[in-house]
Amino acid sequence: MSPLRRTTVFAVLRRLSAAVSAAVLACTAQPLPAPAVFLPDDQLTLPVISIETESGYGFIKDSYVEAAVSILDETGAEDMTDTPVRVRLRGNSSRSAPKKSYKLHFPEKANPLQLGEGKAKTWALIGNYFDASLLRNRTAYQISSLFSGIPYTPHCRSAELYIDGEYYGVYLLAEAVSVNKHRVHITEAQDLTEGNGYLLEMTRYAQEPCFLADCFQFEIKSTLSEDADTALRQTDFIAGYTRDALRALKSGDQAAAEQYLDIPSLADNCLVNEICKNVDVGWDSYYLSKDAGGKLVFQPVWDFDIAFGNCGFPVNYTKVEGAGLFSVADGSDDCNPWLCYALRCAWFRDLLKARWEEMLPALREVPEEVLREAEEHADAYQRNFARLNNAPFFLTGDDPSFNYYTHPGQVKYLSDWITARLDWLDSYYHSPEFADGIFPDEQGNPLPVTNELAVLLLSDAKQYKDVRNLSYTAPAGGQNIAANFSDLMLAAGQPYLLSFACSTTGSAEVECQIQTESETFTETFAVTAEPQTCEFRFVPETTSLHGNLLLFLNGTGTVSISDLKLEKQDAAPVTGDVDRDGRCDAADVLLVRDWLLCLPDAALPDWRAADLSADGRLDARDLTLLKRAAAS
Repeated sequence: MSPLRRTTVFAVLRRLSAAVSAAVLACTAQPLPAPAVFLPDDQLTLPVISIETESGYGFIKDSYVEAAVSILDETGAEDMTDTPVRVRLRGNSSRSAPKKSYKLHFPEKANPLQLGEGKAKTWALIGNYFDASLLRNRTAYQISSLFSGIPYTPHCRSAELYIDGEYYGVYLLAEAVSVNKHRVHITEAQDLTEGNGYLLEMTRYAQEPCFLADCFQFEIKSTLSEDADTALRQTDFIAGYTRDALRALKSGDQAAAEQYLDIPSLADNCLVNEICKNVDVGWDSYYLSKDAGGKLVFQPVWDFDIAFGNCGFPVNYTKVEGAGLFSVADGSDDCNPWLCYALRCAWFRDLLKARWEEMLPALREVPEEVLREAEEHADAYQRNFARLNNAPFFLTGDDPSFNYYTHPGQVKYLSDWITARLDWLDSYYHSPEFADGIFPDEQGNPLPVTNELAVLLLSDAKQYKDVRNLSYTAPAGGQNIAANFSDLMLAAGQPYLLSFACSTTGSAEVECQIQTESETFTETFAVTAEPQTCEFRFVPETTSLHGNLLLFLNGTGTVSISDLKLEKQDAAPVTGDVDRDGRCDAADVLLVRDWLLCLPDAALPDWRAADLSADGRLDARDLTLLKRAAAS
């Protein structure tokens, strides 16, 4: 849908007086006029941002275009006038929306509308096309700002946008995620490695410089050295640190995890994403930072338009009930390994419950703030809503007195959803199921979070499915019954177990194939009339993001398969791996040395791994054997 022309702006605001209409024309066709002329009481409640591109045609593309920006605040006072700026499209899936989002880059640091703590060069104008309330991102950032464990949350506010005189609707002006002393405040020492700070984004859209940790992609968003060799060392360092941190968390050992991770920020980040039930929590826009000498910090939160029940699939994400599948499972490319591995630890769940109880009173005020923001600026939100309805579909709430195909109806849906979500989470966090690490779906059934095949099916589900027992019955004859299991994520060096129960009415066999881009694993099982359990173990040598499972039923008769599972297995312990990072190296030697010297803060996450003499104690002999093992 193309932006409205100037004549259409008059149609939208046809009830305004002639003086007001003249003011709108002045705003849309020329630089913003003086506040006294521009600000009618019955039109303007939000700030107005006017961008004039160099071409004058409102055409903004992937690469920057030169422009000038003028801004009036909500009182009509001039905030900026004809200030030079470069503008380009931003976002990923949102680029296909009729209402685009934009990135602003000022040649000199600026602070439009005095947002946040200080100036910066980069800012975001978020269109929120897929959110009919226009308030989900704003509300998520408000929630995040309540949590002190998250050092930085982007400051933002709504504003009305004009580009080359055409009305584009209500946008969210927000601080762009960047390294800055007022934003992600980390060391910028671009010629150092361990002495440098790093900003990472876990995203399926990762571009260079990037790396893998297990099956998850990370893009380095901070600036690396201009020297290619130094930049490669920096990438290797932060990639190794991230992999070690993920491995430590996956081990379940609290001490090991705390060596690498800022646990308070992880807990607060987990709560924000679970309150919002964020669909994109593992797909995109998940940020982490590491300062020089510091740990991985989970900040800032970003991109919550597909959250708060605003999603068509998987189906449970529209419901206030149920744990967020992508926060508690790791078998899909939508999943978040940091949250799921943490939530499987009893110590982390205890910490989360205590933090929840502390934060709940402040969180209870959020639904009213949503209603208040929408009411105070109803004229602006309604102008946007009238322009293009802002979304391809509308969510429907439970109150029959409300028309949910209006902006007030969508705001009520959002406010009610948050209230009900807080109620459900409060009940769940105080339940024996949460204490025991059981994660329910929207109907209260435990999610099969360790079965990667079940998670893969649920990730695309458009209606409720109970996949706790995957079962198939089909005639033999060479057919593949596992066509739904593509895009399996398989990590290099990770042992997997494929298992199922089967029987047949004839004479048949089941041929199992696991295919990746570079490897194929095959096992064949003879099937009898008597039910039997089949197990197939394999370990990929390379990481695959697009593996496939094929199950061929050969022979005669009908074959019945039930309880089909693909699960990660614990890797065999590595001798000498004291710090539980999956290898025996110099770091393990230093830990044991420091422990034997009784140095302060010396700790051994797994002292038995260093007992190479197998005598039940650690001494100089074990240290000598460990040095040899680490050097081999």
